[in-house]
Order: sequence, then structure tokens, then C-alpha cells
Amino acid sequence: MIGRVASPLFVGRREELAVLEGAVDSAAGGNGAVVMIGGEAGMGKSRLVAQLGGLASAAARPWCSANACRSGMASCPTHRL
Repeated sequence: MIGRVASPLFVGRREELAVLEGAVDSAAGGNGAVVMIGGEAGMGKSRLVAQLGGLASAAARPWCSANACRSGMASCPTHRL
């Protein structure tokens, strides 16, 4: 059985990545923010965050990420948002 294969190429999502890079740059300037990324399974959310992390780290920019939980889970910190 072949495991999951991920491409080293980042395809699409350039606009979304630009928005996230702007948030990281803003945080580096002292204006932090929280950005929530949502969407259906398999749409590339994790890949987008991984790409951002690589770019932010390479530029020595502050950033962090966290996994979320399914919508509607009462134990989720963002359940009431």
C-alpha cells in the first residue's frame, strides 16, 4: 500500500497565502491578529498553513498555528463563535 503523497510544489491558493503573509507582516510590526481558516476536508488548509509557516520562518517572522475541532463540538474553544 502506498502512503499519502504530498507534492513539494505549492499550487493555487496564492491569494489566500498573500492575505496570510500580510497578517504575519502586520504581527511583525506589532499588530497581531488571529486568522481562522476553514473549509471542507481535503481542500488544502493544512498545506496552506504549512506553506505560510515555511515562509514566515524563513523570514524570521513571528507566527504560530493550532488545530481546530469540528464545528459544533461543545468542548471546542471556539464553539460559541
